[in-house]
Amino acid sequence: MKKKIHYSWIMVFISGLLMFGMSAQQMSHSVFLPNVAESLGVGMGSASLAYSTSSYMMILLAPVAAKLFSAYSTRILCLIAAAGQVCSLLILSTAQSLFMVVTACVFESFTISCFLGVLSSTIIKRWFTDRGQFAYNLILFLSMMGGVVFTPVAGTIIEYFDWRTAYRVLAAFVVVVELPVVFFFMHDHPSQLGLAPYEDSGAAGKGLIQNRPTRNKDMTAKSAWRSGTFYLVCLYALALGYAASMQNHMVKHLSVEGYSSAIATTAVSAGMVGGLAGRVVLSVISEKIGLKRSNAIYCCVGIFSAVMLCGLFQVSPWMIVVMGFLYGLAARVSTVLSSLMKYRIFSASEDYTKIVANITVVTGIATASSNTVFGYIYDFTGSYLGGFLLVICTFTISIVLSNMLLKTNE
Repeated sequence: MKKKIHYSWIMVFISGLLMFGMSAQQMSHSVFLPNVAESLGVGMGSASLAYSTSSYMMILLAPVAAKLFSAYSTRILCLIAAAGQVCSLLILSTAQSLFMVVTACVFESFTISCFLGVLSSTIIKRWFTDRGQFAYNLILFLSMMGGVVFTPVAGTIIEYFDWRTAYRVLAAFVVVVELPVVFFFMHDHPSQLGLAPYEDSGAAGKGLIQNRPTRNKDMTAKSAWRSGTFYLVCLYALALGYAASMQNHMVKHLSVEGYSSAIATTAVSAGMVGGLAGRVVLSVISEKIGLKRSNAIYCCVGIFSAVMLCGLFQVSPWMIVVMGFLYGLAARVSTVLSSLMKYRIFSASEDYTKIVANITVVTGIATASSNTVFGYIYDFTGSYLGGFLLVICTFTISIVLSNMLLKTNE
């Protein structure tokens, strides 16, 4: 008789689906930014700054979202957040000025706070005793699929119609698919279904008991502010956040370097696939060789591909696509590495979700500014060389910080 699937894994799927839609909007900025900037008659820096509004607002809303998830129904909060995304997309689809883009991003900000900042950590904390790291990886993998699937779709829609239509298509997906799934299948706690959090019966034999996070078990959200480890994790997340943001400018960079829009879009799409492949590999090797070694491997790949893409070397179009794949593998997975570091260091704490929200507060302004910084680097210098040099530095810093945080092979 087949063993029944624990409902925790269904919750992982629902969370991943919500992240799918949110990441589709977030990760496709590289396709929309040049078109929106041209349509509205503004520079890349100004357009990037407007799009960054949602990230700035998240700094204020992430702690609020953490408190809401501890006090109110997860289903209701996710329905509100998904509705906020629909409003955001519809406003973007009718935007005639940067003010309307900013307004749309304000609606989007609560969705980001709930989905990207709080939801996944809340689900893992409530629904899993074992395989929490794998479940976290799976949610983030499904999230990555949103960008992988929607970016080329959006590019095609923009080519044959316009960028406004592309936003409307994504809004329709959220309404038709995500909202019904959340309404009918999401639950707050396993106890509502008469279940306990998922625990692997063969945990001892598989070594999962040793992999259960135990560090900082007594740390509270309040005491975290006085912990050096807390700020090292913040700096680690900040460094990797900058590396990931450069992806949003890749189409513009490659176009400036003389490559066709087809090659530029293909390289970005290859980066999406690379990030997807990187997350699959990471979910396997992070438990085999440890997070510290995994981090070093991915960051070295990121440094190598950034050097090849920065514009200092003559690179053939097919090699650009390969480097786009490798850069995406490193940059897209950097967000997962950041999430896994937070999980590894703090998830034993009862205040894990609040601590994650507090990290967002500390890193928020600097990370949110990264997209704008890269945009203005181009506006002032006419190239993205300075941006790639910054990316190389951030990957290097993340290797150093990982070694400091994970002194043993964790």
